[in-house]
Amino acid sequence: MLAKLSPESVKDFHECFIEDPATGRMRFTAKGLAAFRSQFARAGIDIRRIRRREELRTACIRSEHVFVDDLQQMVKGHTELEEVLNSVWPPT
Repeated sequence: MLAKLSPESVKDFHECFIEDPATGRMRFTAKGLAAFRSQFARAGIDIRRIRRREELRTACIRSEHVFVDDLQQMVKGHTELEEVLNSVWPPT
């Protein structure tokens, strides 16, 4: 079961893009570009081509390995944190 986002995290996430409820089209805000551009680019995804929420979901899934690699670098040398991370995302 996935954990729910806190109200603050939901707010932060929704500040990353603007979505037209009539058409379903979306665009990233400056905050969204700053949050996602690098991760998506390192996964070979052009953020400028993401126009719908489903495309954002797909990009997040396809770029998960980049996020995990970044986490692994941040915890390197912290044995307990490495063990927790490896239990969730085993090294490949």
